[in-house]
Amino acid sequence: IFRKNTLQSGVFRGKALTEVDISEFNSFLETWGVEYITSWSSVAKNFFQKYPEFYSKEWNDDEWAIFKYTYAKPQNLRFLENRGEGGLKNLDYFLKILELKDVEKQDTVILKTNYFPEWHAFYREKEIPVFDYEGQLAVKAPFDGKGTIILKYPKHYFFTFLIFLSFFAAILIEKKNE
Repeated sequence: IFRKNTLQSGVFRGKALTEVDISEFNSFLETWGVEYITSWSSVAKNFFQKYPEFYSKEWNDDEWAIFKYTYAKPQNLRFLENRGEGGLKNLDYFLKILELKDVEKQDTVILKTNYFPEWHAFYREKEIPVFDYEGQLAVKAPFDGKGTIILKYPKHYFFTFLIFLSFFAAILIEKKNE
């Protein structure tokens, strides 16, 4: 599901980095709010070093290097209509608070996180729709002006219990076979 957003072993979106258009790659970084890139691949490290106007090497050792995208926009939100302000507080993996101001009702607010249909959004305890905007999680502001939207991802306790139960059963079976 997130494969198109992966940089791995010097390959981005199915093409070797040496064949990737630099403006396309930088646009991707800006869309997702990427500021730092960690790489071990010599192809990727050479790619980033080839463009010092865009990437600065922040750290490296014999295998790894960390590059900083010079024009990074690390905000975790963007506003499709280019109006409004806001902030996203990550309380944990399952709960986020989206505080908005200066928005108009039905303005699209895009969170720089992967869309997944399990997310639910609430305004004044009433559920509002979340949707996929080019792979990112998005909501429509249900108010004019200032307000707070709560985003929740359900905790699946039953499945977590089954995973732990399976893990412990495997340990018991392994010990029995020793």
